[in-house]
Amino acid sequence: MHLLSGASFDHTEERTIGRDAPEKDWLTPLFGPERFHPVHDTMPLPGPQAYFTDYVDRLRTALDRATGGALPADILENRLPFQWGPEGFDASSAGERFDGLGVLLVHGLMDCPFIMRDLASRFRDAGHVVQSVLLPGHGITPGALLTARYTDWVEAVQASIDTLAARVTKGIVICGYSLGTALAVERILAQGDNGPIRGLIAVAPGLRAANNTIALSCPAAKLAWAVPKLAWVFRHDDLDYYKYESMASNAACQFYRLSKGLGDPADGPVLQVPVFMAVSADDGTIDASAAKEFLLHRTPIGSRLLWYASDQPPAPPKRVNGRSVETRSPRHQDDHVAGISHVALPVDGRNNPHYGHGGAYRYTPHYKLAADRRRALLKADPDGLLYGEISVNHMTLAKSLGRPLCRLTYNPDFDGMATAMTVFVAELD
Repeated sequence: MHLLSGASFDHTEERTIGRDAPEKDWLTPLFGPERFHPVHDTMPLPGPQAYFTDYVDRLRTALDRATGGALPADILENRLPFQWGPEGFDASSAGERFDGLGVLLVHGLMDCPFIMRDLASRFRDAGHVVQSVLLPGHGITPGALLTARYTDWVEAVQASIDTLAARVTKGIVICGYSLGTALAVERILAQGDNGPIRGLIAVAPGLRAANNTIALSCPAAKLAWAVPKLAWVFRHDDLDYYKYESMASNAACQFYRLSKGLGDPADGPVLQVPVFMAVSADDGTIDASAAKEFLLHRTPIGSRLLWYASDQPPAPPKRVNGRSVETRSPRHQDDHVAGISHVALPVDGRNNPHYGHGGAYRYTPHYKLAADRRRALLKADPDGLLYGEISVNHMTLAKSLGRPLCRLTYNPDFDGMATAMTVFVAELD
């Protein structure tokens, strides 16, 4: 049973999501730096009767206001959702419907649409209209997730489904990363037999958290009024322009409620659309084994799994419970990679200027260094680092090699994975 059974959304008119600021905000004076303060601005949602570019213009204004005008124009632009298409497609015009499939890309928790740009480019180049989502509470500051609700995320995804479905003739495929997969599964279960969603691409799917203590985030969020430090699972320097490094307890709680409502990964309703899933066995954020069980038991026969495992040799596709399972090893492709982390799969290592190999950002808050020492790591020779997941195994390996460990933020096999995904979509077109 989907989480919002009986709920309906009317997106034919301009709408917004958000909550009015309380008369007295007890959080603001307790949390120090402004980025940890609650954000109460409302954000517009897309609508099928409106031009997508008009919606983005309204959202740009709202984000600029919510961040106090502090973001450089290029960073603000990269946080915004996008709608791209093959040559001749115009997102600023209602125009004729594109004769083909659309691909809706839904980012993960604490991310923004920037993380989905590399995959979106591949789907567009393959001849599809692509559109991304900015989930409420994201793309602003970490404090915006102090008051977010998963029901708002669901509503934003449904608004985007309606918008993209109105621009194409053959329905849509959802490409969900992490939290985005959980939201996609919820909407697929909700749509019944005649909905517009025709397939799912699940990237590092957030169907269950790797750490069972996530359940404690809900009572922690409720008790934050009495013990303010409980409002945060962790707080870091937030040096990344496109992903929060700090996680609010409420954000973890909302993910937990959403994923728990989807049921047991191995025992629940079977999705009625084909699924392509890419998962890393080294993922330290989501339960990779649970994701694999979901594919083997709750997707249609013929669904596909691309399984990245640093401790296994590559193996060609084989049939397991009627589904195709292929194993790939990142360590055979890059000697500096110990394994693929949760944040790496959707990113093109060669072409992404922020997260790619030699890019502007490196994920190192696990060392709990001062901000200036973390910034120094950004200038270090990338070939002198080890890349992997923030895990005991990879930390131990890095120490034995005498190299700092950076959380891998790009996929060494991006080309191979993206090609397999575009083939999957083409088969549905």
